[in-house]
Amino acid sequence: RIRLYVPKAVRRARGERREARQARRTQMLLQGMEVSGQESEDSDDNDDITWSKLISCKDAGYIMGMGCTEEGCEKSKQHIVEEMGLQAPHAYGILDVREASIGGRIARLVKIRNPWGERSPRTWTGAWGKDSDIWTPELQRELGVVNSSVV
Repeated sequence: RIRLYVPKAVRRARGERREARQARRTQMLLQGMEVSGQESEDSDDNDDITWSKLISCKDAGYIMGMGCTEEGCEKSKQHIVEEMGLQAPHAYGILDVREASIGGRIARLVKIRNPWGERSPRTWTGAWGKDSDIWTPELQRELGVVNSSVV
């Protein structure tokens, strides 16, 4: 019994308990399949790499998700995240990743699932939200947007 508690105590002391538990949950959810993740940093180079990975994973049919951990959301960042209409810390399923041409520029769009649904205390309020004037009828057709909730 002592052996079982030592690794747990070491992980807890090193702050790894939550990550280890989450990794196990994710692997169980995916029935033992490999799981990978990527920490996000603010850099254009990292954005390009992340976008490439998202497109590759989508093309391969992988289940994808995103979120903000408690460690990654200091108070200032959490305030910004909540102003945009997201919950922090929270996880979201990624439903689709697409590129759209808007006025000669390419927009990278990530469609995430709001697990709270229509009665959500928070709804995306940034660009491309359901009330955004960026959505033109042509763009809605191109991306398959079918209703006023931009689903």
